[in-house]
Amino acid sequence: MTPHECPRELEVAAAVRQRAWRADDHEVRRHVEQCQACAEVEAVCEALADDRDALRSPLGSGSRSLPSAGQVWHRATLRARAEGLQSASRSLVWAYGIAGAAVVGLTAAFVTAWWPMVIGALRRMAWTAPARPIAGEAVGGWVNAALQSGLPLLVALGVCLALTTVAVYLAVRGDQKL
Repeated sequence: MTPHECPRELEVAAAVRQRAWRADDHEVRRHVEQCQACAEVEAVCEALADDRDALRSPLGSGSRSLPSAGQVWHRATLRARAEGLQSASRSLVWAYGIAGAAVVGLTAAFVTAWWPMVIGALRRMAWTAPARPIAGEAVGGWVNAALQSGLPLLVALGVCLALTTVAVYLAVRGDQKL
């Protein structure tokens, strides 16, 4: 852009708006060819006039017409409803995730509290049950050692951890649709 102004800029802008200035007005055309500021005004006004004409033409630049006010209102209402539903469902998903994690935690606490009693019951059943060797003494000893060490508790906690991870992922992902 040129730093100086020309007193004939308004005249050039008015001539460009008339659209027939190049054929009719030789004096303004000569001035635009000589004055840098007016040449810039002419270029900008031509671009704006072309855009204005394209918007005013019945076919436009994309053969589309503007939607009616009712259509715009209907679309805005639908969009607002969809955004409200998405916001509400996001909160519900978080609540479901927290509730699921609480259930998993309470289950783990329940199993931990009752595990000694379950082990005691299993030991009593092992003493009272008739001995039937299925695959030999080595397998029975391994199973008994696993039960005594709390392996089922560790497996249950591992499954709960995996399920909690999946629940948190489902609660946090952004593209979830209900």
